[in-house]
Amino acid sequence: MKQLWTLGIRDKNLLSILQKSLSSEIQGEGVPIKGTIQGGLISPLLANVVLNELDWWLSDQFETFTTDHEYWGVSNRTTAIKNRSNLKRFYMVRYADDLTIMCEDYETASKIKIATTKWLSERLKLEVSESKTKITNLRTNYMKFLGFRLKTFKKGHKYVCKSKMGIRAFNKAVKKLKAQVIKIQRTNSVKEVNKLNSMILGLHNYYRIATHVNLDFSLIAFLVNKTLENRLKSILNKQGHISKTFKKYYGKYNFKTYNVL
Repeated sequence: MKQLWTLGIRDKNLLSILQKSLSSEIQGEGVPIKGTIQGGLISPLLANVVLNELDWWLSDQFETFTTDHEYWGVSNRTTAIKNRSNLKRFYMVRYADDLTIMCEDYETASKIKIATTKWLSERLKLEVSESKTKITNLRTNYMKFLGFRLKTFKKGHKYVCKSKMGIRAFNKAVKKLKAQVIKIQRTNSVKEVNKLNSMILGLHNYYRIATHVNLDFSLIAFLVNKTLENRLKSILNKQGHISKTFKKYYGKYNFKTYNVL
């Protein structure tokens, strides 16, 4: 709360709500002594507040490093910093408390990992999970980030990133979709059918930026459609109502659709 106040967030009603959320009792666990509730609504907000300082510290190590000379173009500036200083090139991406740092070689990655862990411990009093903090060579292995798997492949004289759904995210999606199909079988309600449609649309919206997600979705469809055809064969129909949402997102596609009586 003190950090929020220092940053200029002086709305006492908001601060009071946040304070109550942090000190609320968790069923079966009691009142938390420190940290935020896993998956809680305010967790991303507080993570952004606390780790904002980390963003700028990392950025100042290379990306937004202040130079005496004003260079024309990002590439010219980057080349000059690499050739005229001991700074190592790296870039960071953070989403709430999930952070990945991209480096050019293992030596740089090792130094950045040690420096960042030490800075978090000494400056923000935060502990870093060793099991979740790994250095990955993207030319040989996939890395996991926000439900995606990322890896680089050589294309001509450069490397490009290829991405797909994470294995855990893939299995979770299949399990939830199958469970929803079973729920439709038991209730045969429009509400549950609409929920299945919204789940599918949500997956498409989130993972559509992955370069190879079409392969993941094809396999998901194969696995889920088996359950759908077996469980709902008595209520499936070739004709059905086409909603505006369906026309908007899938009107141009030519694929098999399922309609429930």
